[in-house]
Amino acid sequence: MLREIPGWTWPRKRQSSSTKKSSDKKVVKKSSTVVIQPEKTKEELEEEKRKKAKSVYQEIGSKMSVQDSSTTKKMFEENPEKWELYHKNRDFSFLGYDQTRIPVNRIISILEKMKNKKPIKIADLGCGRNLIYQKFKDDKRFEITGYDYVSCNNSKVADISKLPDEDNKYHLCIFSQSLTGIVTGKQQYRDWETAIS
Repeated sequence: MLREIPGWTWPRKRQSSSTKKSSDKKVVKKSSTVVIQPEKTKEELEEEKRKKAKSVYQEIGSKMSVQDSSTTKKMFEENPEKWELYHKNRDFSFLGYDQTRIPVNRIISILEKMKNKKPIKIADLGCGRNLIYQKFKDDKRFEITGYDYVSCNNSKVADISKLPDEDNKYHLCIFSQSLTGIVTGKQQYRDWETAIS
């Protein structure tokens, strides 16, 4: 009955793709049904992009938590954009939390309350964007050096499990979310003890 109505087109039955050989060439028959997808809005495209970046961020974080720090260092040396992507997405994820509970903000809050008269030398190990240094760079109470796999905001490039010898004397070491995937054990703790003494 519908076939008799003018302008009505009867869709063909969907055929599965099949392949047949003819003179060593592959000929692929596809269904004649064409599905037109509506164009995505800018917001939908941005959301897709964010989800993709988030999954890459989670993948990088998972790798960092299980692999040796030298492997992580090599990964970021070969592709510093991954380091930037990881920190950009981590910063974004932190926006959903009470900001007073974010580790770097808690550390800044503690340092702000200190009333020391002599400068305290601080190593921020795995400093990320070196925010603690940025906060206190003009404060005479602190001499802060940040270390990470990629230099950002005046930090030094280093694998924190193998600090250069000239950089091993500090009063205080900060490990804000940086004790994942590094070589640990008695020797490593002795090295950190030496760095702090």
